[in-house]
Amino acid sequence: IERTKGIPGVTVEDNKFCCSVHFRNMVGPAAGAPGQGQGDAAQSHGGGGGHGGGEADHVAMVAALEGIVREVVASSGGKVQMKQGRKVFEVRPQVTWNKGHAVSYLLNGFRLGPGDAFALYLGDDKTDEDAFAKLAEQGSGVGVLVSTVVKRSTKARFSLRDPSDVLRFLQRLADWGEQPANDAKWNLH
Repeated sequence: IERTKGIPGVTVEDNKFCCSVHFRNMVGPAAGAPGQGQGDAAQSHGGGGGHGGGEADHVAMVAALEGIVREVVASSGGKVQMKQGRKVFEVRPQVTWNKGHAVSYLLNGFRLGPGDAFALYLGDDKTDEDAFAKLAEQGSGVGVLVSTVVKRSTKARFSLRDPSDVLRFLQRLADWGEQPANDAKWNLH
């Protein structure tokens, strides 16, 4: 965490079992005003220091951040690993566990099989692919990829463009569930 403090827009999230280093809001040196923390960490790690490089400086800053995360992972003696997602580096324990395992664990823990529940898993990152695949494998639900452009193959069965589409979808699902004909079918009340 200390090594990322000087990089504008980088946040570190403690997820209990992993640590996520988000750079979604990272700004390049050209985007900020002098004296607003543009630089010490980014400059000392090859992120470029001046104002005016734009995209090239941003790419260099992301590469420098990745280098920092990789150094931390390497210093762990093999206890942690790094996974890259969409504008995030996840540092996880070196164990066989992913979001697919988590979905399976939850469904099994609640003793929910394909006839008992229908799981919807919405995700916007390649780290969600394990969950999409597990739901398809178990036949207990579907994955929904949230992305403006589906550039890669995905195990998700459906897609939504953005968070506003997710909100509309969930509102429609809730409205559908409140219809009296669905109460009896799904034993909602």
